[in-house]
Amino acid sequence: MSDEPLEFCPFCGSKFISPSLNGNRHFVCCEKCDARGPETRLSMEESVRLWNERAKPRWKKYARPMWR
Repeated sequence: MSDEPLEFCPFCGSKFISPSLNGNRHFVCCEKCDARGPETRLSMEESVRLWNERAKPRWKKYARPMWR
């Protein structure tokens, strides 16, 4: 497995993230909301890299709720 740490889930913010394997496809999955990262046939390291390079959530950049 990759030595690169997994970032939190962009949908629910959970830190319970695990690499998974489905047949010959590698992907990363959130154990809380079941969000899945991109699948790849290359390696688990590649799936971790793709998970960590995803778009950052927009809500993260705001210090206060947007509806105020």
